[in-house]
Amino acid sequence: MEDDIRLVIVEDDDILRQNLVECLDAHGGFRIVAAFGKAEDCLEVTVWDEVDILLLDMELPGMSGLELIERLHQLNVPTKVAVFTNHDDRQLVFQAIQMGALGYVLKGS
Repeated sequence: MEDDIRLVIVEDDDILRQNLVECLDAHGGFRIVAAFGKAEDCLEVTVWDEVDILLLDMELPGMSGLELIERLHQLNVPTKVAVFTNHDDRQLVFQAIQMGALGYVLKGS
């Protein structure tokens, strides 16, 4: 649908990533544009004008979630970022928000 929130997911856990895609697809109101296991793949492939929200894991192999947020900021990407983490580390979350993330969701919530 035209009013669906266009979402890109970056999560390195294959099973969790697939579950997120299936859950959000089934919920309605979302259109999964793409899902990646690594930040680098996300940067190479994503057309940011077609994305409303990036749901981003913080701990990724290679480039971290914080590094990806910083890179998107450097590229002036208009996409909003929501941090998806299993850490209730206030410093990490605060740093992500300072870098431009809108907020965070704890895994398992």
